[in-house]
Amino acid sequence: MDTIDANAIQAQLTSSKRIRVFPTLISTNQVAKQWLTDNEPTPDVLIADHQTAGYGRLDRQFYSPAGTGIYMTFIWPEMVIDESIGLLTPMMAVAVREAIVAVCQVNPTIKWVNDLYLNHNKVVGILAESIPGHGVVMGVGIDFKSDATRQQFAAQSGSLLPADTTVTRNQLIAAIINRVTQMLPTYRTGDFLDAYLAHSMLIGQTVTLKVGADEQIVKVIGIGPAAELVVQQADGQQKSYTSAEVTRVLNWTEP
Repeated sequence: MDTIDANAIQAQLTSSKRIRVFPTLISTNQVAKQWLTDNEPTPDVLIADHQTAGYGRLDRQFYSPAGTGIYMTFIWPEMVIDESIGLLTPMMAVAVREAIVAVCQVNPTIKWVNDLYLNHNKVVGILAESIPGHGVVMGVGIDFKSDATRQQFAAQSGSLLPADTTVTRNQLIAAIINRVTQMLPTYRTGDFLDAYLAHSMLIGQTVTLKVGADEQIVKVIGIGPAAELVVQQADGQQKSYTSAEVTRVLNWTEP
């Protein structure tokens, strides 16, 4: 049985981290935010085997069954919330992707700004939430191995590995923590952006971009120095977006 175990994770870490593992939580991000708001002592990483009300951007439901997924939140009480905070989520995308490549031997791509896809299916969602005066939490939800019920609840969701994989969730969790620990001190420099760009699934693609209530069809041509999405509009003009959503990739071609 692939049981998430704090001791097994700790044994694989390259630096000391406080980890707490729960069988079930409403949401690792929600609990972490409450702890910060209440000034409670927190671990560095909170992990659950199952979430009863996992969520992503715009409060969308994130299906979080027991036994097959990874639901973890990094908690940074001292994180300074400044103009570079927008680089934190793409940094996490690169860190998680690199850990997955090393441990799982698969090669996901990054959908701006906070998802990882494998074989055109979403396998990882990342969500940063700030609590002014208290810090930042960063949730990572991973569809680790196939689950027969997942497609019933989450369209276009996939999994990193088949159900009979011998790779454990503890291995991947430890690798993610190690990679994040390495990258976090310098994330404000954007030193990870070359890797982010190299593994973007959107560069060169024509997409539907939703900005507020408006949608437009644009071509993605780059990722800017603040991790903004750079697009070419229908009239040929270029524009950058720091806050928008790619809702559809049209006539998908491999980069």
